[in-house]
Amino acid sequence: MAFNFFPTSVEELLDKTSGTQVEANIEEIVSLFNFLVDKNPTPIGLDLDQSNNKNKVKIKPNLQNQYTMSQIKSKAKLNKLKPTFGNGSSGNRVLIIEALDLKTCLLLLLRNGM
Repeated sequence: MAFNFFPTSVEELLDKTSGTQVEANIEEIVSLFNFLVDKNPTPIGLDLDQSNNKNKVKIKPNLQNQYTMSQIKSKAKLNKLKPTFGNGSSGNRVLIIEALDLKTCLLLLLRNGM
């Protein structure tokens, strides 16, 4: 399971899911995205490669502080989707470094044993 698609817009969401198993639930996915995007620019993660994950969506964990899963399901009007909180494939397995100089990046890599 590789929840590695994190849409930044409805247009991107529609484009990337076209022709995939996920497209079967696109209305609920768009509803969920629209409900959460004001709180996080990439609020959900999808697995476009696995047909058995067409009903599963990862919601960024930082949104857990603002909504319960029941609130999300109710306000986004979800019936088929089975959202869970999680980072998907962008979790702790990937070191994301933004706007750091090369020296800082190398120090972080050495410190973390990479």
